[in-house]
Amino acid sequence: MYGHAAYAASKAGTLGQTKVPAFEWGPHGFTTNAISPAVVETELVEQVWSGPVSVELADSVLRLVLRAG
Repeated sequence: MYGHAAYAASKAGTLGQTKVPAFEWGPHGFTTNAISPAVVETELVEQVWSGPVSVELADSVLRLVLRAG
């Protein structure tokens, strides 16, 4: 899944924001739920997920991240 860090991070964040309140408020009778569907297969998703990520694009993003940090 090279090039899909943002997708993976958003999924992890959604799960974390569901588990923490469940842990903190569960003893008081509260429950939490998250809806985290998988990728919906469309023509655009097929193009993005099946092809290699452009090396130039990956390099550009990396330079921006390093410059911002």
